[in-house]
Amino acid sequence: MGQLQGSGLSMSTPPVPTGDEDARIRNLASMARVLGRPARAEQLAEAAAEEMLHVLDAASASVSRLESGTGLIRTLVNTGVLGPCEERWPEHEVYQVEDFAGLVRVVCQLSVWRGTLDDPGLEPRERDLLVELGKGSSMAAPIVVDGVLWGELFATRCVGVPPFGERDVAYIEALSAILSGALSRAEHVADLEALAYRDPLTGLANRRALELAAVRAIDGLGSSLGPVVLAYLDVNGLKAVNDIFGHGSGDHVLRSVAGLLTGGFGVLHGALVARLGGDEFAVLTCGHDVDRVLTAARDTCRQAPTLPFGVGLAADAVRLMRAADRAQYRAKRIGGNSVILDDERSAAAGYAATVRAGQALAVGQMLDRAAE
Repeated sequence: MGQLQGSGLSMSTPPVPTGDEDARIRNLASMARVLGRPARAEQLAEAAAEEMLHVLDAASASVSRLESGTGLIRTLVNTGVLGPCEERWPEHEVYQVEDFAGLVRVVCQLSVWRGTLDDPGLEPRERDLLVELGKGSSMAAPIVVDGVLWGELFATRCVGVPPFGERDVAYIEALSAILSGALSRAEHVADLEALAYRDPLTGLANRRALELAAVRAIDGLGSSLGPVVLAYLDVNGLKAVNDIFGHGSGDHVLRSVAGLLTGGFGVLHGALVARLGGDEFAVLTCGHDVDRVLTAARDTCRQAPTLPFGVGLAADAVRLMRAADRAQYRAKRIGGNSVILDDERSAAAGYAATVRAGQALAVGQMLDRAAE
């Protein structure tokens, strides 16, 4: 097959002759080796879809994922001869499970389903879908990951081509089992990565993620990236909330602040909102001038009269945090919902400084590139 488009995964097996079960078994073994490699879920889905297309002599093959709690199944990738409304990497191809009797069987009974236009008992919506896709038959199988339904494998054949048989059912069941194990590993890795870069309380990026993003932004200052601005915020009075009402209430405040910042700075595309720890938050923006960030900060503060916090800014920095930190403490002394812009220039030895529009360009303690 060669390398799969966009996946980075490859298969080198020759085409499988129709009815050659030994070749199918060998192919499954090869597929198990391919899917055993580290890869994202989307890459694994593409590899499985391409393999179905190849081995099942299918006209098209797709992998979809169930959206938990919604009753919807979303297509991740389509391969082969696609229908008029299909795309290889669709953004909005979503189906309501209950609208399709075959899909209900796959989801609820966790069993393979087959349908053909020649079957007078085919449920109308399933028939309409085949006609819409320009196909004569289809087959679907559940993907179960760690004991929970994850999604669906789906394959079609053209009108006039014999529909899928029992041997095809056996193959797609085996492929689904192999894919399930690969997806389980991929999702566990993704969970670990999320833990490494996410604040568990608020779901925001954590300090480590902000550091990495700031380094990348600073490295791009010489390009067309534009200004890099850090808004540094903390919550006044959080300790009193914890002491009087308990840490559960304090956690609620922090989550509320996280939501407020996400919405308030959402007007600045690409803004990264992070919780640094305790009552400290930061927002990193690239390509937005200081005035725009100040406006977003002021607007956010106006929406939070019951959450007293100060905002400090330092623009285009190589040592950003200290300038923001100074501004934040000045804002806290003022009190209320306030915004301060730090105009000081950093002259710290051993650190490069880039100055634009008279602003202090400093990178903070979180981005230390040299010893204190």
